[in-house]
Amino acid sequence: MSQQKQSVPGKPKIPIAWCFGYGSLVESYHNKAKYVEVNINYRRVWNAWNTKARATFLGLEKCAEKTAINGVIYPIYSQEEIEALDLREQGYSRLAIPHEDVKVLNEGLNETMQNMTLSPTMELFTYVPNSAGNAPEAWFPILQTYIDLCANGFLRFRKEGQERNSDDPVRRFLDTTFGWSRYMLNDRPVARRPWVSEKNQFVIDDYLDDEDDVHDIPAALYPTDFAVRYFREIQEGLMTCGTDRQKYVKDSTMM
Repeated sequence: MSQQKQSVPGKPKIPIAWCFGYGSLVESYHNKAKYVEVNINYRRVWNAWNTKARATFLGLEKCAEKTAINGVIYPIYSQEEIEALDLREQGYSRLAIPHEDVKVLNEGLNETMQNMTLSPTMELFTYVPNSAGNAPEAWFPILQTYIDLCANGFLRFRKEGQERNSDDPVRRFLDTTFGWSRYMLNDRPVARRPWVSEKNQFVIDDYLDDEDDVHDIPAALYPTDFAVRYFREIQEGLMTCGTDRQKYVKDSTMM
C-alpha cells in the first residue's frame, strides 16, 4: 500500500522525505526545492564516470571529517517515488542525513516552497557511490556544458547585488568541489561563440576565471584543441573499445 500522505483540497501535499542534490539536480529542481548546505563525511568531487556520455560528472567521496556541500533538497511524496529514485541511482546507495547537519539558506524561489515545512519527522537523504570513483581523463573529460548546467542552478539562488564571496552560491559551489582536472572539454553548442546559445556564459566564465577562488580551474579546451593535445590518450581509449556499439556507447547510471 502506498505511503503517500493524503492531501487536502486547497492545501499543498505533505512530503514524506527530502532528497539532497548537489550537481545538475540543482538546476533540474530549482523551482521546487530549498537551497541548503549540508555537513557530511563526504565531499563533492569530479569522480563519476558516465559511459553513455563518456564524461566525468559530479559524485561524492567519503572523507574523515565533515565537509560543507551546498545544493538543494526537494520533496518526495511517496514510497513509490523513493523506489523509483533507488532504481534510477543504480550503483549508488541512500545515505541518511541528520536534520541537524542541514542548514536551509533559502526557503525556496516561490511561495509554495516557502510555505512548505521541513519537519524533523521527514527523512533526509542523498545518494553516494557504492565503490570508489574515477578521476577525469582524456577518454572521460569534464564537460563545459555540465558545469554550465550546475552553475546555472546555483545562479538562481544568488541574491541580486550579492557580493562574490564564500556566501555566493556559485562561488561556494566551485570552491567546495574537488578533483578539478586539466581534462576539460568545451562542448558548448557553439563553443567559439557561446553567446549565441548560452545566455549566462559570460557570467559563468567570469566565475571560472576568478583568481580569488580556492581552485585554479583549468580552461576547457575547444574540441579540436582537446583532440590534438590528448591525441595519444584518446587513441588508446578508442583502440580499446573499437567500434562495437555495446562498448562504444554503453548505458550507465549517473548522479
